[in-house]
Amino acid sequence: MFAQGITQRVVLQSQQTKMFTHRPRKPRLIVTVGDIVEEQKTGATMIRKHVIRASLLRATLMVGAIAWGSAIATDPAMARNGVAAQPVVPDWSGVYFGAYVGGGFGGNPWNDPDGVGLGRTSLSGAIFSVAVGYNWQIGNVVLGIEGSGGLSTISGDFTARNWNFATRIPGVESAVGRVGFTPGPGANTLLYVKGGAAWAQYKDTSVWPEIGTNFESKRTLGGWTAGAGYAYRFAPNMAITFEYNHYNFGSGRVDLIPDKPDVRPFNVGISNWQINSFSVGFNYQLGGASAAQFPPMR
Repeated sequence: MFAQGITQRVVLQSQQTKMFTHRPRKPRLIVTVGDIVEEQKTGATMIRKHVIRASLLRATLMVGAIAWGSAIATDPAMARNGVAAQPVVPDWSGVYFGAYVGGGFGGNPWNDPDGVGLGRTSLSGAIFSVAVGYNWQIGNVVLGIEGSGGLSTISGDFTARNWNFATRIPGVESAVGRVGFTPGPGANTLLYVKGGAAWAQYKDTSVWPEIGTNFESKRTLGGWTAGAGYAYRFAPNMAITFEYNHYNFGSGRVDLIPDKPDVRPFNVGISNWQINSFSVGFNYQLGGASAAQFPPMR
């Protein structure tokens, strides 16, 4: 009996062991208030980050669209070709036309056929001229050529031996080369020097009242000119200029021709056919700006 009871107890314990061995334990889920709060904070942070990123992206796209639209609106070439145009940089290259007004002065000593001094004409008057030229800007250097011409009221006279002697210069012309300096591309100031050939129309007269005779000589003198100037561009195609010019036509002898056939010409020597002038003017430049050209986008 005792042995049988022990055997049953062993069998019973073995069955209980198998039963507890094969029954899986369910995990326990423990949720606290702290866990819920932390989870809510994490979710809110992620949502906030997504909202910020989306807002930044929208703002960037809006700024880019506004800038692109403004560029197209202000640059027709960009709108036509679909490319970004380089900003226009004005320079001094191109054809220009000018109009100037100023004054000239000078002095010419006269002597008679024997070389005896007669006197001196003190010349002064106004000069009105126009010009056309072309400039090439290479960095800070501006090279150019120019032709100019106009009308003048420069004149002067003196009296010697009861005779009147006078000189009038009705016109002055020149063809020059120019070399200038500007601070750089887009600069509005230009300093330059110039020099070349010059011509002037001279009219010399003398009146001898005792014989009622008028003497006259008309001729065009050729010589040289040199000068300097300053130009300031106050608009893309407009500049105001200030210039000094010196004209030199040498010296020589002139036959004053009488208006009566029975009177002989009167030969005089005239020295220093020179004019100094100051002028102010305006130049209008064709073009007046350069910009890099881009091929159209295809």
